[in-house]
Amino acid sequence: MDHDPATADRYTALALVGIDPAQAQTIHAYPVTDGRFLEASDSASAVISKTLAEGANLKLGGTLTLPTPNGTTDLTIVGILPQRAIPGNEEVIVTLSQAQSMMDMPVRSIPLKRILIL
Repeated sequence: MDHDPATADRYTALALVGIDPAQAQTIHAYPVTDGRFLEASDSASAVISKTLAEGANLKLGGTLTLPTPNGTTDLTIVGILPQRAIPGNEEVIVTLSQAQSMMDMPVRSIPLKRILIL
């Protein structure tokens, strides 16, 4: 993530997690410590952990650029979750429609609450 091939990155995996914000909060707690959680109307917005924010030098309102099948997508950080218990495997949480768009997936109703793209 530091774009320096001479130094090892702090993360071994970064997962894009697409969710329906309203439904996801009924089955899982997202204790946002800074900012807010995702809203259904959000686009190009993300919630990340404090671990990822610190490691990637990101702050609330900052921009995280992720590679996608069609280039890159810039996401604005709207919320920060507590540090992960075991750093290294990080999640970038976005709305389901945002994840579908980023991964060039057809927009349709999906019965799952989350899509993990590793």
